[in-house]
Amino acid sequence: MSAKIINAEKDLSEKQLLIVTDTLRDGGVIIYPTETVYGFGCDAFNAESVQRIRKIKGRDNSPFLILIPDFSWIRKISDRITESAEILSRNLWPGPLTLIVDAKPVFPEVLTGRSLGIGIRVSSSEISNQIVRKFGGPIVSTSANMTGKKPALSGADAAVLFQDQTDLIIDTGKSSKNLPSTVVDTRQYPPVIIREGAVPSEKIFGILSGKE
Repeated sequence: MSAKIINAEKDLSEKQLLIVTDTLRDGGVIIYPTETVYGFGCDAFNAESVQRIRKIKGRDNSPFLILIPDFSWIRKISDRITESAEILSRNLWPGPLTLIVDAKPVFPEVLTGRSLGIGIRVSSSEISNQIVRKFGGPIVSTSANMTGKKPALSGADAAVLFQDQTDLIIDTGKSSKNLPSTVVDTRQYPPVIIREGAVPSEKIFGILSGKE
């Protein structure tokens, strides 16, 4: 197997977009640009595809993050959205902020691990948004790297490492950022920053305190 490579700029053509979403619906694993680094993606509800990504990354059973098409999907993911999640999502989505919320029992365990929560994000990357909206549902978003190694910052880098293990690579050139999304657990109060990334913690707590 050798991944097909799609070269694009700021967005995908309709033909390219259909190739990507058909690959996802067929259970494929893709590599695509986000607003931060390049990421692995697949249908979040396809347990076999999620397991493929876990195997490629050499990752333990910690949960994966997902991209959702828009804010309305937050209610499809969780029955319990805290005030902190509401405030942060309204102020910082689309953007490189992942919120951990209580998950409905609709996702395969290979995606969520033994966690009762799931990380969700509305991306500010036009290509990521095109894919998720056209696909019509959530897709996995986890950095394109072996666990513990630096993530791929270009489609070319990703191809060198993973072309023989994936089905499709979308190459838009070099990523403008090398920080992953910031991850905040909003299930408790005050929220806890699990990983500080592209959105500084000062900004997050400034928004929550009403100072921004």
